[in-house]
Amino acid sequence: MYCAPPPPTPRSRPCPTPARKRAHHIEGHRGGTWLLMDFSAVVVHVFTDEARKFYDLERLWSDAEEMDISEALMKD
Repeated sequence: MYCAPPPPTPRSRPCPTPARKRAHHIEGHRGGTWLLMDFSAVVVHVFTDEARKFYDLERLWSDAEEMDISEALMKD
């Protein structure tokens, strides 16, 4: 799944819903173009549009099975 970030504003705010789980590992590019958060069962990649095109994860994972994880994300 890809979610385009909103355009930055001078008063950007964090998400209103706090995270319930802490990432086991976080790494990212110092230039602020990408971020990886490892929650063990789920890995989250956040990219700028330019970095997303460069890394092309959709191509890398194109043969992977797609899964609906919406119910698992809603569990406590």
